[in-house]
Amino acid sequence: MKRFLIGILLMITLSGCYTTTYFVECTHKIDEGYSNPKTNNQVIGETSFTDEYLTIMPISIDPIINLTIWNNYTSSIRILWDEAAYIDITGNAYRVIHNGIKFTDKEKAQVASTIPTDAKIEDCIIPVESIEYIGGTWTITPFESYKFDNLAEAEDAVSILKDDPSLIGCTLLLPIMVDDKKIEYTLHFNGDKYGISSKEEYDKDTTEGLFGMVSAISLVLLIVFTGL
Repeated sequence: MKRFLIGILLMITLSGCYTTTYFVECTHKIDEGYSNPKTNNQVIGETSFTDEYLTIMPISIDPIINLTIWNNYTSSIRILWDEAAYIDITGNAYRVIHNGIKFTDKEKAQVASTIPTDAKIEDCIIPVESIEYIGGTWTITPFESYKFDNLAEAEDAVSILKDDPSLIGCTLLLPIMVDDKKIEYTLHFNGDKYGISSKEEYDKDTTEGLFGMVSAISLVLLIVFTGL
């Protein structure tokens, strides 16, 4: 009987090691785009921004932004990754890394990418704040504002966002160099399509709390059954 009760307590402890977190996943569409300084022939759509120097086609699935960038100019242009920024809906700006940079090097300097005339690159950017080392693995996680403790809260959030897409989104700041002149492109995104995913995560605090409680109860049971 003693072993049975202790076994039950251990099973309770193991079941408490993980908690389920729900994430609101969102794809975005371009709401606004401009450059500083102002460039010629600017055309803005839901999926692209173009001017005399480049065409940017982003696919934003938070927190990753995939980019296809064409060079429309008569000479090469360079993408200044170290000066690019991801700005969340609350206005916080984050450093980004792009494709080819190891997560372990996320804080190191990045070489600019050169795009020759009439050529393109396909790349992606990730805000470094979304890159975490969890359980021995590098993981890309959504921002805290997209995390919920239960499914009902996540579903309520999606309903609100569908009614007002401006409540979720991001901004991309992308500087380039053209003929020794720096131009900063700013693209604002609003929410477009929504989904919910879930993930089991190790809960250290809960596990340690349960382990301590089980240890104490187990000690009491031992005392009772041994008559100490």
